[in-house]
Amino acid sequence: MTVLRVAKLQSGGAEELAVVRNVSEGGICLFTDHEFKVGSPVSISLIEEMDVNGRVVWARDHFIGVEFDQDMPIEELLARPSVLKDGKRARFPRLNVDAKVMVRMNNRSVAARVRDISHKGAKLLLPQPPDLQTQGLVIVVDDHTKLESIIRWSQGPVVGVEFTRPVSPNLLSHLVGMWKAK
Repeated sequence: MTVLRVAKLQSGGAEELAVVRNVSEGGICLFTDHEFKVGSPVSISLIEEMDVNGRVVWARDHFIGVEFDQDMPIEELLARPSVLKDGKRARFPRLNVDAKVMVRMNNRSVAARVRDISHKGAKLLLPQPPDLQTQGLVIVVDDHTKLESIIRWSQGPVVGVEFTRPVSPNLLSHLVGMWKAK
């Protein structure tokens, strides 16, 4: 089945986001920025905390084919549950990062840290808790990249935001690569 969706791909302690091109009960084809060797073990998450394990069976031009360790029902792989079996809210896969950015909110800019990111949102660490009236903010990556966001939750200075427009897989890959290189 042809699919264009973001997945978290883990191998050898490294993690990245990849784009799912197609999937079947026995395996998956992913577009990735990294090179993989045939036989490499990988773990794939289409929803956080729902990992599927397998091995790379082919790799060519930034695409890899992964055979699952055991057949998986396609409905289960592609389902987007709102709640996981343990009662937690289901989220798209996130990558852990630690990146300094500027955040604009309430007509002022403050330095903040991005702690994790997905194509739909991020977790930020602000210098102090946001004003209770604050609803939106803009993450300023550079002069050309600004991520408009809505605050979805906050626990003191830690804030969860949802982007007003999903970030493209290419931009997300670029941001994560840039942030992890520092």
